[in-house]
Amino acid sequence: MYRYNVKITVLMALFFIGIIIPLHYAFLIAIVLLYIYILSGWMISKSIALPKLIIISILLQNTLMGIGMYWFDVKGISITFFSQISTLFIFIAGTWIIIKQRKAKSHYLFYIYVLVILFNYIISPNKSLTAFVYNTRNFVIFYLAYIIGTYFIDNEKKFKDFKIFFIRCAFVAGIIGIIGFITSDRLYVIMGAVEVANVKALNSGIYTTDGLPGYFLGDFFGTYLWRMASLFLEPVNFSSFMALAVVLKSTMIKKITDYFALLFLLVCNFLTFGKGGLLIACVSLIMTFSYHVFIRELKMGTKSSFSFIKWCLIGGVAVLGIYYGVFYSYNMHFYAIKITMAALMKKPFGFGVGSVGNVNKFINQSESYLGAETGVLNFWCQLGIEGVIVFAWILQRMSRESFKTFRIKKDSISFLFALMPILLFLVFIFQENIFTTQVITGYMFVEGYISNIYKKNLVKENIRITKTLGGKK
Repeated sequence: MYRYNVKITVLMALFFIGIIIPLHYAFLIAIVLLYIYILSGWMISKSIALPKLIIISILLQNTLMGIGMYWFDVKGISITFFSQISTLFIFIAGTWIIIKQRKAKSHYLFYIYVLVILFNYIISPNKSLTAFVYNTRNFVIFYLAYIIGTYFIDNEKKFKDFKIFFIRCAFVAGIIGIIGFITSDRLYVIMGAVEVANVKALNSGIYTTDGLPGYFLGDFFGTYLWRMASLFLEPVNFSSFMALAVVLKSTMIKKITDYFALLFLLVCNFLTFGKGGLLIACVSLIMTFSYHVFIRELKMGTKSSFSFIKWCLIGGVAVLGIYYGVFYSYNMHFYAIKITMAALMKKPFGFGVGSVGNVNKFINQSESYLGAETGVLNFWCQLGIEGVIVFAWILQRMSRESFKTFRIKKDSISFLFALMPILLFLVFIFQENIFTTQVITGYMFVEGYISNIYKKNLVKENIRITKTLGGKK
């Protein structure tokens, strides 16, 4: 474990050096080769260090980029490369696993999904390669992260290690976020929040009185409040990160101090005022409570209780969405949903990859809200109704596999993650960023582990039956 932590530290140090020093191409290639060398060793040994490195890179990449740009005035290829470092890790590891398991029937649906993406790019009027790469990253990153979870987090000991590691990262991030509040958000200025917003095309041109991007002030049901962004330098993405920490901690309650730890994580999540992350955290806590009431106390059947809570979840989020849409219809999310649905009713098979959404607004300097701010409708616009069906089918299969695990283990974590793909899909209706690298990765790591328990248990059972039958002969 110690040598893994040392390697992770070395890789992140190289990451920072690569940002603060204007790199010659040869040095950049040398860093990439060293990364691949270390990653390949972890991939062969199925080390838990690789998922940890990805989480660390997600947590730190914006801050390290911001420091490099603010203090060292670094620009160009170094920033472009390292802004996508966590995505690169996931693509390398995920693609390697798919190639290794290329004949596995479990990947066939994903192959169909990729073909749908390629077809919709071919027919798209916008042949921008940049738009294709950015959007395809968001289309497939969730599945690559999912199979990394199935492959690298393959036993309970590794999963416990990952949970503790993730929660500790969340605690450190929460403390730094609170320091940001204490310093009146001056901390975010010297961490390079403005520079990161400019590089990632997050800056709308609106600034706070402290010079920060406008999204550091959040519209929380009509009231503007300062938002916690911590190391992410983006309140919305940080909210979803902290929500996962809340979900994981809620399944680890054993003593009174655990409740205080959960409260701390929940407060930090609340202070982001990110509606998506808050919805995930709050609904997950309600589902955890429902699990203890209906399954642990009332002894309801797993299938009936699961179905009841699933439909309550869908109905509850729908009612919340309708309420918010009626009373806060001025919100840009609901404005985008309204105009996008009107367009899709006329063209249900979509407009092609790269033709709509926030990425299109940035690349083509478009002012259109078509397909922007709403994830599911964005996918629908770009991939057509057929793409959304395949995407939802993949999530449904994840949910089904995790439910099979829940029927075996009957614990709260497998119960939550049997419902998590449904919850993420519902939140994705209202937010475009849910299936981006910084948000979805941790959820899919856990989902991959949970859904794979059933398969591993099935293999063990088949081996036991084979040995039993062999003994009788």
